[in-house]
Amino acid sequence: MKKSIFLLIIAVIVVASCSKSNQQQPAGSSKDRLQAISLSDTLNMYAGQTRQLPVVLTPSDYHLDSIKWQSSDTSVVTISASGLLKAKKAGTSTISVSNLSNTIKASTLITVVSMPAKDRLKSITLSDTLNMYVGQTRTLPITLTPSDYHLDSLKFKSSDTTITTISTSAIVKAKKIGTSTISVSNLTNTISVSTLVTVVAAAPVDSLKLALLAYYPFNNSAADLSGNGNDGVATNVLPTTDRFGNSNAAYYFNSSGGADSSWVVVKDNPALRLSGTDFTINTWVKPTQYNSNYGAIIIDKRGHVSNACWIVGMTGKFDYYPSISGTGVPYLAGSDATGYPVLAGTAPLDTTKWHMITTVYTVSNHKATLYIDGVFNSSVSNIPTSGVNNNADIYIGKDNPVDFGGDFFQGKINDIRIYNRAISVNQIIILYNATN
Repeated sequence: MKKSIFLLIIAVIVVASCSKSNQQQPAGSSKDRLQAISLSDTLNMYAGQTRQLPVVLTPSDYHLDSIKWQSSDTSVVTISASGLLKAKKAGTSTISVSNLSNTIKASTLITVVSMPAKDRLKSITLSDTLNMYVGQTRTLPITLTPSDYHLDSLKFKSSDTTITTISTSAIVKAKKIGTSTISVSNLTNTISVSTLVTVVAAAPVDSLKLALLAYYPFNNSAADLSGNGNDGVATNVLPTTDRFGNSNAAYYFNSSGGADSSWVVVKDNPALRLSGTDFTINTWVKPTQYNSNYGAIIIDKRGHVSNACWIVGMTGKFDYYPSISGTGVPYLAGSDATGYPVLAGTAPLDTTKWHMITTVYTVSNHKATLYIDGVFNSSVSNIPTSGVNNNADIYIGKDNPVDFGGDFFQGKINDIRIYNRAISVNQIIILYNATN
């Protein structure tokens, strides 16, 4: 009898154990959302340098916590769980990046060299003070000499990271009310500057003047009425009626391509480069015809592709953007080494009516959203931020003639607003319903 009871207990234990095992999910059974890891084959650093590994994940919102990082020689280079590289001494090390299941991998060979005997940097220019509001993100407005000196060779520091933080790409984030000193120097600390950042409470959400960089109502003038002095110079434009029938309250642009073609040019201002920041470009247009060439520029700021530009325009009859179907379709384009990633509208603009085009960009996820007449139209998440060295002038009504030219806009343009923040949907509706 005791033996039978003993065997019965063993059987129950075995059955319970098997039942528990069957309820467990095998490791790695859930599907990994990661589709690709993009990384350059090589990367150069100086000993003592710290920088973020330039890795691109697809999808872009894939979390770094689900990535493994490894250095083949930690005496040369180390890498943190957030992808931060630290070059410790001269030598080479391979940095490997993969998902947790090792099914998707990429690697780069990092060559670390000793600090050069002579630093190319001649100067860093930065204003003494800078004002921001809580929650704002913007690029630190520094000017480097020479202009092609790379940010990777600079050190950035915030005196109080509870108030402001600054990234290795010079992006400042205001976290709470207070003051903080941002310092910038070369790696050897032989050249350094600083600015006192004052962070204030955010303005009311319905304020349409908050972070307004430029405003062009074109009321018989190309002046910037934002108060920031980004005035334009008009060529061959004709004062015309606005959407309410008011005289001399908009500009008419001619797209003949000849001597009577029209445009407005605004000189470069680092703030207008919209680099490393959220931004909004809002404008009213009434095209009278579609461009028979590659397209029509409403407003853009682009030089070479490497300058990472921004463009707002309409497609033409030629297929400049293969991903866009149709002529007269509004779009926002950026640029990178591969070309011009683009956010396109869903349909051409009607040439018999005024339309408000609003493009909103958030730098944290590279997302661009298009609104037509105050209503959501489309969005994408692959638009790169504009380049900090994009020193091209802004052109309204045509493309930059220095590197491109043409792409004239035919019709009326009015009330262009440029913000270095993403305005809210409610604010877009307010702009659409505004009567002055």
